[in-house]
Amino acid sequence: MAIYRNVHMSFWTDRKVLDEFTATEKYLYIYLLTNPQTNLSGCYEISMRQVAFETGLEQKKIKATIKSLSEKNVVSYSEETGEVLIINWHRYNWTASEKFRKPLLGWIDEIKFPPYKQYLMSLYNNEQAIW
Repeated sequence: MAIYRNVHMSFWTDRKVLDEFTATEKYLYIYLLTNPQTNLSGCYEISMRQVAFETGLEQKKIKATIKSLSEKNVVSYSEETGEVLIINWHRYNWTASEKFRKPLLGWIDEIKFPPYKQYLMSLYNNEQAIW
């Protein structure tokens, strides 16, 4: 797995980011895209305590910001499993390469929250996935 994550420069000029995101939302979203827990699937388990430690934000602020990002349909967080799903991760990080698809399937298989697993499997199978 890569030890770095690229963020496309267009992030900063995206209409949604410019018009709708607060500074805290931008910061936390960039963190969720690039933190050490990310993987090929764009869905991973992470503790709020770890997010707080690594970002310097209070857990209460993190939860409120994740809720706001969820309402903006860019992330989803399962309290039940502690997993975060980056909703459009596949658009910027997936390829059709078999070298990529085989390990990707392994990551998807490890997802605990059934709706996240189902969503990513439908994308993996090139089906129309609606979040």
